Amino acid sequence: MERVFQRAARVSRSVKNRTGVGSAGRSLVRLALDLAESRITDWAATRILLIGTGQYAGASLAAVRDRGASDVRVFSPSGRATRFARTHDIAAVRPGDLAAEASAADVIITCTTVDHHVIDAALLRQGRADAAGQAPVERPHLALVPADDAHATAARQLLIDLGLPRNIDPDVASVDGVELLDLETIRIHAPIEELNATDAARTIVNRAAREFSAHGEELDLAPAVVALRSHVFDVLDDEIARAKARGDDDGRTEQALRHMAGVLLHTPMVRSREYARAGEQRAWMDGLEALFGIVPEASADAPAAAEPAGAGDAGTTDADSATA
Repeated sequence: MERVFQRAARVSRSVKNRTGVGSAGRSLVRLALDLAESRITDWAATRILLIGTGQYAGASLAAVRDRGASDVRVFSPSGRATRFARTHDIAAVRPGDLAAEASAADVIITCTTVDHHVIDAALLRQGRADAAGQAPVERPHLALVPADDAHATAARQLLIDLGLPRNIDPDVASVDGVELLDLETIRIHAPIEELNATDAARTIVNRAAREFSAHGEELDLAPAVVALRSHVFDVLDDEIARAKARGDDDGRTEQALRHMAGVLLHTPMVRSREYARAGEQRAWMDGLEALFGIVPEASADAPAAAEPAGAGDAGTTDADSATA
């Protein structure tokens, strides 16, 4: 668990530094409003209903204000509208007023994580029906319907759905004067570099996951590796003991034997990693059993088979020297 969290932290930093995915929310809002520019001639006269109170909502509010919009209201399906409105100095919409506000808005921007549609055709029609006795809303600053369209009315509205899953039911397109701009439409018009940011991030994460998995497969061979090293160093200790019994006390024989053990172990250790990464751990363990008669204990028993600290350190050092 510690290794996976450390690896995840490193990959997160890599994604942040090597892709533009960190600014995806701001980019998405900017792209949507860039597309909306061709429909809206006067942002200062535009009445906007913002649905959502998360990061996308904050980015959306900042973006429309940069374009000159000042008449912005916010609604939250989760009940956070009042706090968001107070923090950002805009008006909050109560649940009972959503239909009326939705029908009165020139532009509706949705960016919530709820798993149901917040806006649909029935809600818009209900709002319009409730306001039927009132004077029609003139929206000369919205150019959503061509002037020669036989169905053109004063009730023009632009709905921008930035939610995943969808916040707006596609059936709103059946309401007279309504145009829906959703993520699919934005994706079609988005610059290639904007789309590639997420793909590049996924590539980095997938590669890191494969590397982590390969390392985990190497760990699966740990009991067999420990068993082999224990076998070699047991033989080594016996030979050193015989040499000393014969009067070899100057240490040269012991040093030579330890070096030889390290060199002999180097290739099997390298091959164990290669076989593990190829998913062929069983072949390596079968070879170990065939050559040395070694059958490793269960991984839970592996720590008990670890070699003496001095022997292991010497063997590793000599193997590294041989490799160099």
